[in-house]
Amino acid sequence: MKDAAHTSIHFVDQCIEFLEEHGLKEMGLFRLCGSVSEIQEMKEKVLADPLHFSIPRESDGDVVHTVTGLLKLFFRELKNPLLKYELYEVWLAAIDENYNVKEQVVINTLKLLTPINRYLLGRLCRFLNLVQEHKAENQMDARNLAVCVGPNLLRSNVDVPPSQFVIDSDKISALIRTMIEKHELFFNDIEADNPFPRVFVVSFGEGEKKVPIGKTSQLLEPIVNKICLSLNQSPEEFEYFDRNGNVITLNTEIATIKGLYVSMRKVEQKSQNFHHISQSTLKQSLEVFQKSFQDDLGLTASTPASQPTITPRSASALSKTTRQTTIGNRGNANNAKKKPPVKEPFPPPKGQTYSIGNA
Repeated sequence: MKDAAHTSIHFVDQCIEFLEEHGLKEMGLFRLCGSVSEIQEMKEKVLADPLHFSIPRESDGDVVHTVTGLLKLFFRELKNPLLKYELYEVWLAAIDENYNVKEQVVINTLKLLTPINRYLLGRLCRFLNLVQEHKAENQMDARNLAVCVGPNLLRSNVDVPPSQFVIDSDKISALIRTMIEKHELFFNDIEADNPFPRVFVVSFGEGEKKVPIGKTSQLLEPIVNKICLSLNQSPEEFEYFDRNGNVITLNTEIATIKGLYVSMRKVEQKSQNFHHISQSTLKQSLEVFQKSFQDDLGLTASTPASQPTITPRSASALSKTTRQTTIGNRGNANNAKKKPPVKEPFPPPKGQTYSIGNA
């Protein structure tokens, strides 16, 4: 019996984790049927090694519908439905003639299920709630999902007249729809019902910590705080990613983290002096450029306290200036004898003057 329970939980977890990763936006999820032959082939793999069964991580749409078909088949083929034959009338009594669900009756009836059945039901309803959050892409709201999944979860073990069957089917859909939409009310602590707690892994460079989900709080933060305390570091020094590399926050619910895995990575420290060094280097470069420009024009700066002086320009500097002014004058000798026009340099710094040397 224990092996059967473990097998059931492992199988449902594997299917849901795959669909969470690849199927949330798939059009008609749970409504469209996968290939019968592929569903049967996957079922045989499950039966061959149920405790080590895993679904290849492929994103192909056909595989997604095969998995949903297999999941519905699993619930449909249970000898006793997930919501139990013996509770059939009790469940229907939770829905009035207007198809309104009596929430307290549902809460009380859930307590009559075994912990394993309650866990599987809660796990499924929480996942279906996630599916309907993507109804804009997959066209599957809570009502559509309940119609597709409900008949596999609750049925009568006696023949029901056709007219009554229609009424009962509508009530079952209303019940499952309410469980999906209000899963937090009905299944606020489903991990506590799991006799084989799933393991949550946090990798932090020097090692990793494995924690059974049923023994943790619902958020990531408390676990990270304990790890950081042992490392003598602060949670703010890290960034957090799931198995697919998506960024997650400390306020993320553990059960919703893909792959039940978190990687803690050190935040890269950027230089605090980068801006200061860049400004200083720029200032020095401008000063060098200014001095070079003054030297090329033969300029010298003098303070206001000193008298203006005539600084002769070197012969080579004058010759250089003369050569530059004759370029493009086609070798005209008269032009070579003319003094080049003196251009006013850019305004000198405040409080200083420039003297131009004699030609």
